[in-house]
Amino acid sequence: APQLAPAARLARIALVANTASGSVGADAPGQAREILESFGIKPSIHAASPGGDTVADCLEQAFAGRPELVIVLAGDGTARGAAEHAGLK
Repeated sequence: APQLAPAARLARIALVANTASGSVGADAPGQAREILESFGIKPSIHAASPGGDTVADCLEQAFAGRPELVIVLAGDGTARGAAEHAGLK
């Protein structure tokens, strides 16, 4: 399996996906999980879906876990929302 440099180890990683975004397919959260897990990284996955969690719900859940890194698979609006949750204006 691929290895990351020891300095790159992070314990809490959250991934937020907005599969309704035109640039993110429905299988993106699963593909991202597979890629990250191939490096020994086990992220918490928060995927918005029609009739399910909203993007706002996913961002709240992701940041509630106090992640060291948030990966956003989405369009500009979701990325902006993630930045605002992180305290960036």
